[in-house]
Amino acid sequence: YAQEDTLAETVASIAAQRTDVPFEIILAEDCSPDGTRALARSLQQRHPELIRLLLPERNLGMGANFRLALSSVRGAY
Repeated sequence: YAQEDTLAETVASIAAQRTDVPFEIILAEDCSPDGTRALARSLQQRHPELIRLLLPERNLGMGANFRLALSSVRGAY
């Protein structure tokens, strides 16, 4: 939420990790008042194989947004 200033660097850091296990980045963007949502969409377009977006139509709040993200996890870890 409201991470426009740090999201690109965070995603780049995660994407640079080398591992033998496939992984994805789930961005559950909770209607931030800044440009976080637009940035998340842009990052997902640049890395569609890596980033999955969850974009609720209204602000869910931290707990509900976390549960949404957690329920969307497809991997074992």
